[in-house]
Formats: sequence, C-alpha cells, structure tokens
Amino acid sequence: MNRALNITNGLLLLIYSIGAFWLIPNFKKLFVGLEIELPLVTKIIISTYGFWWLLILIPIIVHFIFIRSVKNTQSNFLTKVLVIKLALLIVLIPFIIYALYLPIFNAASQIT
Repeated sequence: MNRALNITNGLLLLIYSIGAFWLIPNFKKLFVGLEIELPLVTKIIISTYGFWWLLILIPIIVHFIFIRSVKNTQSNFLTKVLVIKLALLIVLIPFIIYALYLPIFNAASQIT
C-alpha cells in the first residue's frame, strides 16, 4: 500500500509540474496571441496556475484530517488516502485539459 501511495504522490507531482511549468504557460501565450475571449473556466485555470503547489497540499491536508477523525486500521486509512489521490488524478487533470482546449474548440466552431 505504501508503494501505491508513493507512486500516486510521484504522479501528482509530475503532472502538476508539467502543467504549471510547461503546459499552462504555453496555452497562455497562445491565447494572448489569438486575442480571443476566454471562457470563465479557462480564465480561472490560467489565473491560478501559479498556485499549483496548493493542489499538492490537498492530499496532505486530507491525510491529517483522517488521522484526527478516523480511528481505523492503518491499511484502511491508507486505502482512503490512495482513493482521494487517485480521484484527484482522474477528475482534476481531464478538467484542466478541457478548460485549456475549450477556447480553441470555440474558435474552431466559429470558423465553420
């Protein structure tokens, strides 16, 4: 179980780092060059990408909340933490990708 937690920690850090240092800044340059109106969700993602490190703190905060509130076995606790981290990977990453590509889809639909 500890190995699975370490793998998800590494994946979260890698994905957030790529997004914060490469993906989102490149999209930001693209949108400035296109001079198009961005959807609200894209504006939020671009304006908050500098705080990506806060997303890494979420699993840590959840970890301490579970320590204080749940008095279960060690393996049950680790399972819950792993599920939360996997949910972050499964839900948050596609949402950010969708938000970044949404203006491009909107611009393409206006062309045709």
